Amino acid sequence: MLNQELVLGILEAQGVTVSVANHGAEALDQLASAEFDGVLMDCQMPVMDGYQASQKIRELPQHQSLPIIAFTGNESPAAIDKIYSSGMNAVVSKPLNPDALLDTMTQALSPAGVSSLTTATTAEPEEPAPVDEKKVPTLAPVFDPEAIARLVGDRAKSQIKFLARFLETSADDVTDLKTAWMKQDYVTTGSVAHRLKSSSGSIGAQRLSALSYAIERAAEQDKLSELPGLVAALDGHYSDAIAAIESALTDKRMNLNTGA
Repeated sequence: MLNQELVLGILEAQGVTVSVANHGAEALDQLASAEFDGVLMDCQMPVMDGYQASQKIRELPQHQSLPIIAFTGNESPAAIDKIYSSGMNAVVSKPLNPDALLDTMTQALSPAGVSSLTTATTAEPEEPAPVDEKKVPTLAPVFDPEAIARLVGDRAKSQIKFLARFLETSADDVTDLKTAWMKQDYVTTGSVAHRLKSSSGSIGAQRLSALSYAIERAAEQDKLSELPGLVAALDGHYSDAIAAIESALTDKRMNLNTGA
């Protein structure tokens, strides 16, 4: 996943040895076979979510004090209560902010510091504020070119890598979302919208992220009458977002080649 790759890149750039688990069950398997300084735990994952995985980790005597850092896009009071009651002891919010990630990890893992980490995450960004889709064009820009720089710094090659990766993955997400909606599979519609909200928010496609969030919430809250207009708006806007990202990619590649 794109955001998982972003988290991995940020941590490895700081000299942290990272072992990736794609869901909670994999994280438990890794903890059973190796020692780690901590766990970065995505709350929403397939197979076994972060809440269940944290509860199972805390049932193991050797991991009663292992730092588990929640990685979440939902900071409602109920969600935060659930995070701590399941055994996690720190929270990193989404969309991904490298400084906040590293600061929270440093505090949670002190005094031992961090040299190795297992990360069970699909790396999704925080929930954008609820939006009225009719107001989306005035609330969110099509593309914020500074967003990717805030994530990976001024490293042009890394910026190009992750923007190009988004172009590869997002087309499938949009297709999957529309297919699920047409099949009236609203659970999958919401799940894919959540994933697209994640990746688009991280790389700076803010309007696409806002529309994805609106679709996710409509699907979750059974506001099915809102979905046709929202899906149509996302489908129409997607080409604008891709054009803006492709333009940014062209500029970055030219600057890289010319040494600018």
